[in-house]
Amino acid sequence: MKQLNWLKDNDMKDHNPTDFISVSEVIKNRGGKAGRLPVTNNLSITQICRSNNNQLVRFMTIRIPENIMSLARFKKGDRIDIGFTNDGSTWRLKVVSNGEQGYSITTPSNNPKRGQLRLTWCEGIPIIGGDIAVRKARAIADDKTMKISPAEIIFDIGEVRIEARGE
Repeated sequence: MKQLNWLKDNDMKDHNPTDFISVSEVIKNRGGKAGRLPVTNNLSITQICRSNNNQLVRFMTIRIPENIMSLARFKKGDRIDIGFTNDGSTWRLKVVSNGEQGYSITTPSNNPKRGQLRLTWCEGIPIIGGDIAVRKARAIADDKTMKISPAEIIFDIGEVRIEARGE
């Protein structure tokens, strides 16, 4: 109640939407030099480099939003072949038959309709950000060039956000 009285006593100035600065935009414009990258509703690939037994290991996570999971008819447990072009600019996620090599789609506990693929990076897989010194980066799929059909998603890498660099 005390707070409401304070609001009545002090005239609230009307603000235009342009009066506010978005934290997400600040982080994006700083090149990810501070804070976490905001979660997007786009298909994205994240690479994180961590120390494991005194050795740097790079991990990849591909996040697939609900609407794209539905359009591609992907579901939890499907085995997916992850492919990319020679230059690493175009990627393909394709359901494979039982018994074939692939990565299993899992779902985060907070949203069982969203899919994710997790893997350990190895030599030959593109590095998001194009530089081995990049320790944390995210690539966002280009929605305009994305092709979704049952059991397959093909997309170009759009925006790349570098959050951390090493030596």
